[in-house]
Amino acid sequence: MKLLKNILHYALTLMLLIATTGVTLNKHYCMGRLKSVAVFHKAESCKTKFGWECPKHCCDDQQEEYKVEDLSKVNHNYDFSPELQLISVIDYAVILDELYSEDTDKPQYLNYKPPLIDQNIPVQVQSFLL
Repeated sequence: MKLLKNILHYALTLMLLIATTGVTLNKHYCMGRLKSVAVFHKAESCKTKFGWECPKHCCDDQQEEYKVEDLSKVNHNYDFSPELQLISVIDYAVILDELYSEDTDKPQYLNYKPPLIDQNIPVQVQSFLL
């Protein structure tokens, strides 16, 4: 359960980081066909990738940037019925309870029973004075 929480925290952190910094997508087209795509750096051209040069005006490079402009701006128009809102609140409460509840299960080693003794060795070795 702790591993799941850590993974969830890292995933949310990564999503927030990408949303605030943005993503740059570079594409290289040769003769109208997409030849290479790169994220955060320039896409490979035909000369570097295939070793041959294209005739003039057949290659095209495009750069697209995806970024959230303002995280504080909320512009959602949702029309939920009250029943759906109640269900989502209940689901949210159940998920939070599952994530943050402590494990009360007994460890496996507490259920272990040692093997029974065939003979009581200390009684056999002792000498009793009468």
